[in-house]
Amino acid sequence: MTKPCVLFGHNLVVLLMTISLLGVFPLDVILPSFPDLAASFDVSLKTIAFSVSIFAIGVAISQAIIGPLSDVVGRKPLLIGGLAVSVIGSLGCLFSKGYEGFMIFRLIQAVGCGSFVLSQVLVQDVYPEKQQHVLRILMLTLSGLLISLSPLAGAVLQHYLGWEGSFYIFSVLAVIVLLMSLLILPEQSVQPVRGGMLVNLGKLVADRGFLIGCALCSLAFNCHFVFVVVSPLLLIGVLGLGEFMFGVVFVGYGVAYVTGGWWLGSWQMFYLCILK
Repeated sequence: MTKPCVLFGHNLVVLLMTISLLGVFPLDVILPSFPDLAASFDVSLKTIAFSVSIFAIGVAISQAIIGPLSDVVGRKPLLIGGLAVSVIGSLGCLFSKGYEGFMIFRLIQAVGCGSFVLSQVLVQDVYPEKQQHVLRILMLTLSGLLISLSPLAGAVLQHYLGWEGSFYIFSVLAVIVLLMSLLILPEQSVQPVRGGMLVNLGKLVADRGFLIGCALCSLAFNCHFVFVVVSPLLLIGVLGLGEFMFGVVFVGYGVAYVTGGWWLGSWQMFYLCILK
């Protein structure tokens, strides 16, 4: 791929930001719809929260496969294929008649959403090192902003469209991102992976520094994810907050997320531009 000279003038930036927007719908936008989902499928709030955990596990497994596989078959076909699978899963959730069917299609959606990890790989493929850092900081800040606002947006969708609203919007956005990927992403020349994927994966697993870094990241994400899953149970189920108040409370959490990302990004940019 050709490396662009102007970071913010490239169409790929728009695509990456849209993928970041798309990524908040399956987990964060749907949070205010927990009571409606529970009522629609005649299950408890805890069962709906469990479905979110299963979705996250599906995404994690999918990412672990799609990432290394993209080195062999290329980023574009896997991203497009993943988006198509996520749309199938989302539409299947909309037309599910029972909780079991809903769970099956949520897993299908999760498998497709695993392709979103390729947005980070595309940054590495396309941009020079300093632009990579700038873009990743931008994506982190945008993700924090979207996380803080998504429950409030989910409350609006819930009010007007019911729990189906987040799946409708997700499907439309996923189709848009799919079309953008077809038009924007060039075909990538794929080089054979030296030693094979399994051999390279074994090298990573044997790297103590890599494992420590993964453990720290996993711990941090686990704290974030536990809060995301439990928050509807506590704020809506126990404290009895309405969907809009739930979204308002969640904005405070998002502000803390954005502030932390901004602080970390500022120090990173200081190091890159001045100390280094």
